[in-house]
Amino acid sequence: AVEGMKATASAIAHDLKTPLSHVQIALHEAADAVEHDRDPLPKIESALQETEGLNGIFEAVLRISRIRANADRGSFTSVSLLTIARKTLEFLAPLAEENGQTLKLETDQADTIAGDEGMLQQAVVNLVKNAIVHAGRDAQITITLAKSTFEVRDTGPGAQEIELERLLEPFARADAARGNEGSGLGLALVKAVADHHDATLTLRNLKPGFLVRLDFTTAV
Repeated sequence: AVEGMKATASAIAHDLKTPLSHVQIALHEAADAVEHDRDPLPKIESALQETEGLNGIFEAVLRISRIRANADRGSFTSVSLLTIARKTLEFLAPLAEENGQTLKLETDQADTIAGDEGMLQQAVVNLVKNAIVHAGRDAQITITLAKSTFEVRDTGPGAQEIELERLLEPFARADAARGNEGSGLGLALVKAVADHHDATLTLRNLKPGFLVRLDFTTAV
């Protein structure tokens, strides 16, 4: 546990260093613009964008920590996987369309499971958004439900086999994704939610493509 905390702290420090440097540079440039009677607003807006990203990182870290520390399942209710999937599709379809991607939902029969609806919705949004960000332009992304299994697959480049387990660690990103947006916290949060629900999280390369599956054992 201590080694894990050290690794996480080191990863946080590493991932925060670059955006903090960007904020500092932007503010210095804004001050320089004021001194030379130029408009400082573009530089200030740039600094604000970086701080918004930093705030998102801190919020994700806090959510993961709270989920891992909370063993109480008193908030569990009956949750429809189909409802979760439909809400996610409605929320993220515009982003996929903007990337020239196809996002669709396939289902045979979806169970109602015992779970925390807010946590599950966040986890599923993270899974689909992860595919949208990393699958690439013109990719096809499919959400598939079958009983108590939730699956997201895409036709993107996938990840190296040696990276699969590491992708579930906080701040980990596949080499192919280094140039894309994101903090590397998406799948770590999904893993925390999966563990909280005694669900199994599976990552698999499809060659081509990538698949992430959640198998729940708490159907009601």
